[in-house]
Amino acid sequence: MITPLTLAYRRWQCRHHRHWSSWLTKPVSTLPLMAVDLELTGLSTHENHIVSIGSVSMTHGAISLASARHQLVASPQGVGQSATIHGIVDEALNRAPHLSEALPRWWPEFAASVPVFHNAGLDLGFLRRAAAKFELTPPSRFAIDTMAIELNRLRRQGRVISSDDLRLERCRARYGLPSYVGHNALSDAIATAELLLAQLAYLDDDPPLYQILTSC
Repeated sequence: MITPLTLAYRRWQCRHHRHWSSWLTKPVSTLPLMAVDLELTGLSTHENHIVSIGSVSMTHGAISLASARHQLVASPQGVGQSATIHGIVDEALNRAPHLSEALPRWWPEFAASVPVFHNAGLDLGFLRRAAAKFELTPPSRFAIDTMAIELNRLRRQGRVISSDDLRLERCRARYGLPSYVGHNALSDAIATAELLLAQLAYLDDDPPLYQILTSC
């Protein structure tokens, strides 16, 4: 249970993001959400790079496929062995814009939404570093993290949890959602959006935002 004191503290943490303070107590379904996924060359924000960005907007309990965006991003050091995971090869990025060009075009819509991730800490770490590098408005330290929501649900059920149990596809399967082609930024973003809707339906409620936020 989140106490009024915790809510007040979260308002203070959001003080540099004007709209966040007013969003905290509003039902999630009424807010502009954006599910986001990044494909990366590795897990280190200092050594690795973003090679694609996928996003899709959500509002009023629905996914707006018309808003779906997928952008390849040139990698300054090549994709290396990460190509075996996401399938993006260097040749596919030859004509892709650099992050310094791609990110500012996408950022205003992202900054005006509540971000939704599956494993928020990883992707937000890369976005936070990029925002600082390109002098963009820093992203909020808060996000909706479908992995964290699922972890909390499984813990409440007394389940023994393995790392595989929290993979996006495994989480989706527990809600009867269909399998999908993973490790594509856009398909992963849509899959994350669908998972969030299923999780909210399971809660049988429309919780205020502050109840399901993750701090990253």
